[in-house]
Amino acid sequence: MGGHGAPAGRLVGLGRALDIILTAARGTPVGAAIGLANRVVPPVARAPKPRRSPANIAASPPYSVRSDRRSACESVGLRLPAALRREYTLGAASFNTGEQHRRRQKFASGAGRHGKF
Repeated sequence: MGGHGAPAGRLVGLGRALDIILTAARGTPVGAAIGLANRVVPPVARAPKPRRSPANIAASPPYSVRSDRRSACESVGLRLPAALRREYTLGAASFNTGEQHRRRQKFASGAGRHGKF
């Protein structure tokens, strides 16, 4: 629903787009290396955010991960307004499953501090 999946495949190709979406590589030197950024902020000026490992991806809310991947795949070849509508539809369906709400409740009760769920 954030609008990041729809244009990503068009900008850098589907394979790289999926890598960026699933591993949270945006905003890193990876983004600059593939042309998504024209500069990278020095490490001392930005908060450390490690790339997500396969284990982190597997621990993510499954419907949300599938929705992001599906949006990127189905948006290839669509005009941007149609791709964004598709991403919104998939994101709304993901939101309506309640999995994000359950994850927020777990976090509020102490789970997930420092990225460990």
